[in-house]
Amino acid sequence: KNTIAQRGRNKRKRNDLRQVSMSLLVTRDECNVPVMHETYEGNVPDASHFKQVLILMERRFKAIGLELPEITLVFDKGNNSKDAYKFLDSKNIHFVSSIRPSMNISKPLLDVPLSEYEELWTKKNGRKVFGYRTTTTAYLGKGKQNTLIATFDEDTFALQEYNLDESIAKTILKLDEFIKVQLNTKPQWKDPKSIVTKIERDILKNKKLRAIIVVSIGKKTNSSELELTWKIDDTTREEYLKDLGKSIIFSSRNKWSTLEIVKTYRAQIDVERQFKEFNKRDRISVMPMYVWTDQMIRVHLFISVLALLLSNVFYRKIQLAGISHSKDMCFEALEEVKEIRLYYNDKGPPEVLLTQMSVLQRKLFKILDLKRFTEK
Repeated sequence: KNTIAQRGRNKRKRNDLRQVSMSLLVTRDECNVPVMHETYEGNVPDASHFKQVLILMERRFKAIGLELPEITLVFDKGNNSKDAYKFLDSKNIHFVSSIRPSMNISKPLLDVPLSEYEELWTKKNGRKVFGYRTTTTAYLGKGKQNTLIATFDEDTFALQEYNLDESIAKTILKLDEFIKVQLNTKPQWKDPKSIVTKIERDILKNKKLRAIIVVSIGKKTNSSELELTWKIDDTTREEYLKDLGKSIIFSSRNKWSTLEIVKTYRAQIDVERQFKEFNKRDRISVMPMYVWTDQMIRVHLFISVLALLLSNVFYRKIQLAGISHSKDMCFEALEEVKEIRLYYNDKGPPEVLLTQMSVLQRKLFKILDLKRFTEK
């Protein structure tokens, strides 16, 4: 019987396929050891599942004797809900999360000028991250306050501004193509209402772009034909740019520094990397999944998580030995080490040889004590 594989919101836009969802809890240290995972139905929203995971997490952590107040959960805005924060508050579990910029609680922070932000750190490429800190009573009872931080990342701003301008450029190309190819060619393209409907439905579908690109329709001078023109509203574009590069972080760790809270929230990328590991076909591959029943799907994912745990522990051992190469580079180097067995007329045990190894391969071979597997 299968109840887990369901059609849901697929991040790869493959809504024609069934999917299986999995939540993963990892440690915050360099090892990112998976300590808990849960397999669930592919059509269950993250926020709904998160409430159930909190209860399950409490039960499992108490079973191993870990005090919950020592835990700090890091999760994204997709898991926000009043019930979740109420549970965390009742159990004294600390958290670092984020809030959507579109929420009312975020709007006053977005209006704070960048001159009031403090510099948090400078990246290797020279671009900086800034932060502005305040408090809020959102999601809490009376008399309680949590920390609210607005961050501005110059890297993120540059990327988002580039994406915005690229979207504007592509939209303008579509408008110009419509003007050259379709305008005034058929009865419906001679009707202003039909043209507006076409543009809003197929070209300016995005509300943001409709505000930035202003389209005007009128009749040509001394002609019955229509004329369509457009222009960029620079004021609206600049107004939209004010919110780019910003994110709102929400935390109960009121005694932590602004830098520590922001760095902790950004550590979520480590969890995302773990999910990417599951998609590597040549190593820890969840797909293809040649099983169907609920029980076998859970077993399949358990084996994948176990493989991830072992690979992370191996890599941590390599790091502690002073190797600074990436995980992928280390594993690829190990995969290239080949064993050769020479048999001589079926007399006696074979002679075991290894292919010539690089400096990195020799170091890894020694650190992991792989020689024991080549003994006769």
